[in-house]
Amino acid sequence: MGRGRRAVGAAVMLWGSPAAAVELAAPPRPVAELHVGVGARQQVVPPLQSTARDRFTALLAGKWRPGPRVALDVAVDALRWDRYADGHQQLGGGDIRLGTRLRLWPGPVEGGLRARVKLPDAEDELGLGTDETDIALSADLSGVWGPARLQGGGGVDLRGDPDALRARVAVPVVDLSAETGTVGVVGRLQLH
Repeated sequence: MGRGRRAVGAAVMLWGSPAAAVELAAPPRPVAELHVGVGARQQVVPPLQSTARDRFTALLAGKWRPGPRVALDVAVDALRWDRYADGHQQLGGGDIRLGTRLRLWPGPVEGGLRARVKLPDAEDELGLGTDETDIALSADLSGVWGPARLQGGGGVDLRGDPDALRARVAVPVVDLSAETGTVGVVGRLQLH
């Protein structure tokens, strides 16, 4: 199923906040955010799948900061569209992700720890998901330079393996993001 191969996967997600989002001035971050985004990955082989496809995603995400050190977020792949080289296509809903970030120190460059869990909501019968719960753990650095907020970090995704009862597949990941005003871009590099 492709687990023995060394491969690098990359994804880019472009998102924006609608005008109705709660916006405050740049260095204190908004207390609440709403993002709508689209993503595209070409010739990707999803975890525990064997066939490459182009994947397009529509994303809805929200973030709430109940205090100066903690942020809670939810993201829903509202729509996944996979297109295969032979012309075959699959369309359906995606997974739900719940997460939190703890800011370790404030300053021009701040550090944080992040934990996220993926709830398996995408159709595994259609190849859009794995029907397994995944856990992601990471550390990051972020800072504001002019009108832009930049963030970079790394960690590991612990993915459920439907072929092995209670087993996890560890995938190292690197995440980079930039946002300015109400527009942002997120990139992810996966080594698997």
